[in-house]
Amino acid sequence: MMKHFLVFCCLAPALVAAQEYHLAPPKIMADSIFFLQHSTVRLAFALEGAAVYFTTDGSLPVLNSPVYNAPLSLSASSTVTAVSRHPEYIAGKPAAVQLIKAGFLPDSIRLLAQPDTQYAGSGEKALSDLQKGGSDLHDGRWLGFRGDTVEAEFVFSKPVSCRQIIVSTLSDPGSWIFPPRRIDIYGETTSGTWQHLGNWKSNQQYNWKQQSADYALYKEIEIKQIPARRFKLKVISFGYLPADHPGAGAPAWLFLDEVIFQ
Repeated sequence: MMKHFLVFCCLAPALVAAQEYHLAPPKIMADSIFFLQHSTVRLAFALEGAAVYFTTDGSLPVLNSPVYNAPLSLSASSTVTAVSRHPEYIAGKPAAVQLIKAGFLPDSIRLLAQPDTQYAGSGEKALSDLQKGGSDLHDGRWLGFRGDTVEAEFVFSKPVSCRQIIVSTLSDPGSWIFPPRRIDIYGETTSGTWQHLGNWKSNQQYNWKQQSADYALYKEIEIKQIPARRFKLKVISFGYLPADHPGAGAPAWLFLDEVIFQ
């Protein structure tokens, strides 16, 4: 009896410690965040005996969700959410990545407001190259504007009928980068006149002190569907930095890296 009692005491602390340990989130690696045909997604978690559960609809994975065992080939816009699990540990926090499929790619783009020379990237091409900008603002994928209202025209070789336009931007108030205040979309009708198709605007006060950096900030704009060869995007910047910001009174930066037509 004494021998069994001693063995139990030696094993119990290690077992309890393991059961109190939270696993780290798994890694989600996509070959392309924006895509035209499909995107391949890989999940990884380096712990023997662990499994990664996932969903592609944005819901939280549960025990009867699929278990990852091979790369995922996704042909529609999806939000991949993954959780790592192990029988001896507490499940980790979920990781999530949003993937966005483009329906149409413009044949040409004309920027009516030019980006700052520090963040000119690849020029207007950066808005339709299906390349997601990262945390390095000099990676060539971001266009940075300071205080300007950004206007751009997108031209297609033949009329397209879009239901939604997604504008990819970012927010990092500590670096003086704020989200836009308003976005308007216009389309040229077959008669040659411009028609307002839809807009997005902030409906709440932006409390910059409560915002962390977000380099994957997507503004989804439902628009009136009309066949059009030309679309015009008008992005109104946040304006001047608020009075309680270290840069108070200076114009906020606005960054864009992609405009997706669906």
